[in-house]
Amino acid sequence: MAMDKEICAECGKSVAPGSGRFVNRIFVSDNYEYRKEMGYPFPDGEHICEECEDEVCCESNEMEGNSVRDVMKDSIREVLAQNYNISTEEVDTDLVAHLADEAFRVCGIGDKEQDELWKKE
Repeated sequence: MAMDKEICAECGKSVAPGSGRFVNRIFVSDNYEYRKEMGYPFPDGEHICEECEDEVCCESNEMEGNSVRDVMKDSIREVLAQNYNISTEEVDTDLVAHLADEAFRVCGIGDKEQDELWKKE
């Protein structure tokens, strides 16, 4: 019997077309043996669904003590560096802070709501 590789390696839910999880799935480049060794609950799965990725990112950032704003600023810094072919250290810190503030403002997310984003439902 062929293994179903279009499942989430974390939760086992389908990430196949039509599942509602296909578009936002993330490919896991590790091979089966490594996924098994690392303790993935469903090592046959070659993807992580968006819900599990969000949980892993939130848990990781909580452990590292990062705020939502810090993560947003790091992401903005990386995108600007890539787009302008410069190092992340060369990206203007004030510009990054301004863009993060604007992103949260446009989305209507204040400081209290940012804190809530890390809490699990």
